[in-house]
Amino acid sequence: MEKISIYNANGFKSEVYLVRYFKLDYTNYLVYTVFERDEKGFIKLYLIKIMDELGKKVGISILEDEEWKNMQKVIKTVIKEIKDNKVETFEDLLTNGLEKVKVGEAKFFKLDQNLTDLLSSKGEVNALTEDKVLGSDEQIVNLNDAAAFDYSIVCKDIKKKIKKLDKLINEKIIDLNDYKTKYGNLDSFKFVNKKDINFELISDENTFENYKILQEVMQGLEENLVDILIDLSNYTLQSIEKGQ
Repeated sequence: MEKISIYNANGFKSEVYLVRYFKLDYTNYLVYTVFERDEKGFIKLYLIKIMDELGKKVGISILEDEEWKNMQKVIKTVIKEIKDNKVETFEDLLTNGLEKVKVGEAKFFKLDQNLTDLLSSKGEVNALTEDKVLGSDEQIVNLNDAAAFDYSIVCKDIKKKIKKLDKLINEKIIDLNDYKTKYGNLDSFKFVNKKDINFELISDENTFENYKILQEVMQGLEENLVDILIDLSNYTLQSIEKGQ
């Protein structure tokens, strides 16, 4: 992330990381962070409006409750469009001119690391998104809305990855069984048994609880795949030693 300098009303300088500087509905917004984390690891992101005053850029705090509440729609829109790699409603702005911007008291919201990376990304996004959007006492994203929005994205992505992992593991098991038939059992198998997944039993609910379940399923499959690949590698070495 790019570092910029901001100044408070007393002229005190702070170095912060620029997450995103964008324009939406004729208003310029700056999101920045100093990577403060709460007890759950969520990152504080500060949000201000940027206005031009006498040719200089000034950070304006969002004080009105209704306007701050509306920012949940802004952030959700920006994140969704970045995630879909289809930016339509907002425009990224050049960061020149932000140096030495004066900033008043800025309200903050919280995202986990994955969504922070997503919000700060500029190119096509392939990474799996996130966990959960939390608000502070002055929350930007209503928790119920956040669950419906964020978990619908992440659960969908994890389910796709689970299906791909399941298919790949089944293919590798065939290769593994071919080696076993040809060379017999290894002295010590890493892979023992694969737990077949009944995809019909995986809930369609977009909740934190279901997200955790899907994560556990995916982690188990990844561990299965690693064990299979280690066994296949050992069989390959064995075949090389036998000149086959």
